[in-house]
Amino acid sequence: GDADVPRGGALDIRAALAHFTADAAELVFRSDSTAEWTRIPLGRDSAETEFSGRLFDLVAPTEYYVEAMGVRSATYRLRITDLPAVTKLAVELRFPAFTGRATEREEDGGDIAAVAGTVAIIEPAISLPVRSGTLTFDDGRTVPLTADANGRLSGRFTLARSGFYRVDLESADGRRV
Repeated sequence: GDADVPRGGALDIRAALAHFTADAAELVFRSDSTAEWTRIPLGRDSAETEFSGRLFDLVAPTEYYVEAMGVRSATYRLRITDLPAVTKLAVELRFPAFTGRATEREEDGGDIAAVAGTVAIIEPAISLPVRSGTLTFDDGRTVPLTADANGRLSGRFTLARSGFYRVDLESADGRRV
């Protein structure tokens, strides 16, 4: 639907088909009201009638809709705001002793592939000051991000299973991003 998006941020788009099925769906968008519409395929989610995709690096107001088998959703508008956004994500992995592996650090990371028991330390670089932040996992768990003496945020967790996480922020004015 309509949303406020941090300048330079990304947005996940999810579409659920109602009362019909389709083999494919497309995200149709334009970042300037005078520009041509761009079409990109959406990926199928685990459910037969759900699709998802992502718009990256949003810097101008954007309109979009989803289309499948000639059925088109409403047109939605994305407003670009100066809300905080994650500009970079450093990931440090501290492997269990039995692996014999040294600590690894990737300054521009995000995805994690490691054995269960590995401690992951996530350090997001943020574009604007924030009140707080959390790592939110697909199973609903959260890990608070804490600030060091220089105001840099970090959070840590121990890998136990496959899954997904995201960084949630609370802006200086209290909005959740």
